[in-house]
Amino acid sequence: MQILTPTSLLLDWTAHDIPSRVLHADNSRIGAMMRDVFPFPYTPEDAYLFIAMAKVPGPNLFLAMI
Repeated sequence: MQILTPTSLLLDWTAHDIPSRVLHADNSRIGAMMRDVFPFPYTPEDAYLFIAMAKVPGPNLFLAMI
């Protein structure tokens, strides 16, 4: 899936997104502001597990923004 907006491109998550997700999510300030349990430090395994969950069909839509 791809959704183009005036300022962003939204895509399905892939394994190629793991390094970027770890880079941006491995921040204690992010984890402190999250409502649910958010791991810190954030590892490649955490990113893999999130992406695997995000790809399962269900009522929620999880997209990556570039």
